[in-house]
Formats: sequence, structure tokens, C-alpha cells
Amino acid sequence: MTQSLYNDDAYLKSCEAKVVKIDDVSVQLDQTVFYPLGGGQLGDTGKLSIDGEDYNIVDTIWGEGTKISHILDRPLTVDAVSADVSLSLDWQRRFRLMQIHTCLHLICSMFTYPIVGARVGPDKGHLDYLTEGAVIDKLESNETLQELIAQNFSIETEKVAEDEFDQFMQGRHLIGGTPPVKNGVVRFVRIGDAQQPVDYQPCGGTHVGNTSEIAPLQVQSIKSKGKGIRRLSIQFIG
Repeated sequence: MTQSLYNDDAYLKSCEAKVVKIDDVSVQLDQTVFYPLGGGQLGDTGKLSIDGEDYNIVDTIWGEGTKISHILDRPLTVDAVSADVSLSLDWQRRFRLMQIHTCLHLICSMFTYPIVGARVGPDKGHLDYLTEGAVIDKLESNETLQELIAQNFSIETEKVAEDEFDQFMQGRHLIGGTPPVKNGVVRFVRIGDAQQPVDYQPCGGTHVGNTSEIAPLQVQSIKSKGKGIRRLSIQFIG
């Protein structure tokens, strides 16, 4: 198991770790600040340093089970199993991913249509809604989104044991499909007040701490993707 430090603090930019396994350009560590591809969010990139030599981490993905694989730009030149390494994120890219992801959660609160697809990228993101022909107005959607961002809602996370999930969800509305379960725990992200949250749903991704941290974003387009699906896309302004 790789200890996912980003789950408890998405603002950690670096950490020390120990090499657990090497498979060509794939390196697994005992702990990491790098988020792996999942839930629509792209994997983190950055740098791994060992014995004074730097390697680019070009992607981060899930390995077997709960292990996380860091994909390097080239194989390590030393037999590094059990060696100590330093990790540092491409923080500008990660923070933009956090902004996009939180913004998409705000949009989740605006509609009740089923979500059938999502993508969180560093420059733009989208949600695919099964609207069955219903029209989503771009101008109105963007105005509502800007109003939500401007209210400076705080974002918090909490964890619920998998065997308590069904009881916990009684009276709650689950957006999306099967919730992510890691190490027997479902992680929730809440936007706004605990008693009356703006959005509250299972999510394993990284988020900003307050909507005031979201850089200027706008609804870029709303397009039909066929079969009753409409894609709502957002992007940074400027």
C-alpha cells in the first residue's frame, strides 16, 4: 500500500519517500504527494530526486491494489529499491487541477441530471450529463457558477468506513456512480456548511480549501454528445 499524503493535505508540494518497487520506468514508493489518474482527474507530474540526480515524473497511475506508480521519463540508473528519494510536484499544474475539480463539484450542485462522464485537466474540464433532450442554457449556467464561486464556500473532506456507507447515505443523494473505496474507506468532499452543504459527495480527488481560490473560470460550451448526453465544459479565462 502507498500512503496517499494528498488525501489529508492537498497542499503538500513535496515529501521524502522510500522506494518499494521498480519496474522499468515505473516506481512505487511507501508514500507520496502525487495523485494518480482516477475519477476523471489526470495524474500528477513533477520530479523525483535520488543521489543528486533528478528524474521527471511524467504521469502517476494506480498500480496493483492500493499501490501508486510514478512513471519516470527514463529508468533509474541505480538499483534503488529501499533507497530514499525526494518528490516535488509540478505545483502550478496540480493547483489548476484542484481549481477545475472543485469548480466541477459546484456545477454538480446546479443540476440533478445523472452524470455519465467527467474529465479534470489542468486547463479545462467537463461533465457529461444524461439530459434526455433537455436543454442547458450556457449563459444562465455561467451566471450561477460565478455566483457560487463568489460566496467563498469552504471545502472539507471526511472519511466513512465502507461498512457504514449505506447507513451514512440514508436521506442523501449520491451523484455519479459507485463511490471510490480505498483501504475500506469512502472519502467525501463537502462544499459549504455541514448542515446545508452546497455539494456533498464521495470523491478521491484533490480540491482547493475555499472557492475564493478558484481562478477566473467560465462555462466554455454546452454541446450535444449524442444519445441524450450533453457535455458542459469549463476553462480558465484568459
